[in-house]
Amino acid sequence: MGVIGIIIAAHWTHLAIRTGVPIIAGMCGIAGYIRTGGLFPTEVLADMLAGVRHRGPDGTKTWTCPANGLAFAHSRLKVLDLSDAAEQPMHSSDGTQTLLYNG
Repeated sequence: MGVIGIIIAAHWTHLAIRTGVPIIAGMCGIAGYIRTGGLFPTEVLADMLAGVRHRGPDGTKTWTCPANGLAFAHSRLKVLDLSDAAEQPMHSSDGTQTLLYNG
């Protein structure tokens, strides 16, 4: 069973420390995996999300697609769009596409 693990957490804090220039220190966190043999128990994604939770203290959401062995989690840091409309993962109106991004 193939597994591809993904943990993304963009780190800008080191730039602020190195240069002394004040910037937004941190961004959202994204975690997830693709597994050809189906999903792991829910605790696996929860543990991955816990690893990036500090990246976005303003909310967390998960999305899974059991048929394709996809599981993703997002930890949100509200910076520009403070509304709930910017929560992720985002889904198309017909539910066939899901988007998760950092930025």
